[in-house]
Amino acid sequence: TQGAAPQLLGFLTLWAVLVIAVARPVWKLEDTANFSNIVGRVIAMDLGGGADIHSQRLAAAALIDSAPEVPTALVVGSGDAFNVVPLTTDRNFIDRYLNVITPDVMPIEGQALPVTVAHSEAVLTRAGVVVGQVVLLTGGAPPSLGDGYVRRWPRVVVVEPGNRDEWVAYANYLGARLVSYDDLTSIINDLEREIERAKNRSDNAACLLYTSDAADE
Repeated sequence: TQGAAPQLLGFLTLWAVLVIAVARPVWKLEDTANFSNIVGRVIAMDLGGGADIHSQRLAAAALIDSAPEVPTALVVGSGDAFNVVPLTTDRNFIDRYLNVITPDVMPIEGQALPVTVAHSEAVLTRAGVVVGQVVLLTGGAPPSLGDGYVRRWPRVVVVEPGNRDEWVAYANYLGARLVSYDDLTSIINDLEREIERAKNRSDNAACLLYTSDAADE
């Protein structure tokens, strides 16, 4: 299609810039942890708005540090969204890209947060995880609201403390929890609770299966 060519060109441009910057292509770390089909987190960095890149990097680092065993993917967004790092627990690998990402490397201008969120959710869906979380690191003034759409995974919008109130309506529109860069504890706890619930459900299912098999004998 006519729209596919510019998108592909944009992706190749972004990919080339990042590869040159870190001298290591993304596709060499497609292999994730053994439990990647259980839990995953996608950190989506909005580079098309007015977010502070240093705050975004610090927040991403804090989230990764909070659960280093959880496979994390990195997505960047502007007028479109792009995969930068696939789901992985390799912190050094993520840092190599996290440290070179800036708004000026984006091949497409604009701000399409619903596209970025949907793209991030697709990463989790394709991975087949049981517990997932999408964290959108954004800032500046919120964009206008668009048509609503169905949420697939728990969503979080992270903004600067000073303009948190401005983002309430937009976070509600996305069906997302709203937090600020200086207080990530709640979303860290959210993921921990969901992981624990998934483990409990798995244990209960295994117990029921064992009981059923024993009764059949």
